[in-house]
Amino acid sequence: SEALHPVTQLTVVTPTWNRRLLLERVYGSLAAQDAARGRFVWLVIDDGSEDDTAHYVRGLAATADFPIKLIQQDHGGKHRAINRALDQVETDWLLVLDSDDWILPGGLAAALNEIDAAVGDPAVLAIVSPRVFAGRQPLRYPELHAPVTYATWREKFFRSDFSMLARTAALRPHPFPSFDGEEFVAESAVYARAFARGGIRLTNTRFMGAEYQLDGLSTKMRRNRAQSPRGAMFTYQSQVEAGLKRGTRARALANWHRFAWHARARPGSRVVENAPAGMRVWEGPLWLALGWLLYRHDLWRLDRARE
Repeated sequence: SEALHPVTQLTVVTPTWNRRLLLERVYGSLAAQDAARGRFVWLVIDDGSEDDTAHYVRGLAATADFPIKLIQQDHGGKHRAINRALDQVETDWLLVLDSDDWILPGGLAAALNEIDAAVGDPAVLAIVSPRVFAGRQPLRYPELHAPVTYATWREKFFRSDFSMLARTAALRPHPFPSFDGEEFVAESAVYARAFARGGIRLTNTRFMGAEYQLDGLSTKMRRNRAQSPRGAMFTYQSQVEAGLKRGTRARALANWHRFAWHARARPGSRVVENAPAGMRVWEGPLWLALGWLLYRHDLWRLDRARE
């Protein structure tokens, strides 16, 4: 692939599927980042869109004053799109910017300042910031002086609305798995593996805004995980094996068994993976039963949603 500008440090990765209209806001927010010009590239992964997304992005690439790259693939889900991006990213750092997100004014300059501060500290593998969410009070992290593990972040500081600057080299060895007939694996599955030994630095510098869509992954999380149960099992297995403790570990184990029941119920299902490493023998019947109750509750909720 063609060489990037020599000072380019950050790739903004946007996986997208049939979101051509929302991409206008994404592009506008990037085009306004004057202070960051020349230091970022926008990589769009078109996951089999049928709404002229590719034509629109090619048009932008021909006229924009910052580099835009387009990769097209057959529709397979956001996790496969991110895998494809990781194969193509040429910068040391990346930021996943969904099609219903946008960069705040001055956000990329602020992000690049955070990257500059982390360049000399190899212990920092990712920089996590609260995401500004429409209609919600902005969150704040406590002031920390050292990077934390995934387990510590998840147990003590996790907020669902966050943005993550990550070293490409930290994520690349941990691609998302691909399960036949499934289109969803949560990003936390990769984070749990990539940062199990540490590397997450928290900052209250804000880079991104977000507005969940009615047809988006976040608003249909229950359905998405039920339809991709092996991906959900992989996610909760990754969380348990990252060293979660107490209540967060218990929830992950219960959810692993919950989606094992979903996997067993799929037509043609024969094999379900072994339980996550570290689960005690006596816990098996407890989580099996609790997982079944959660599974039945899912079926009830999904049936109501279809009415």
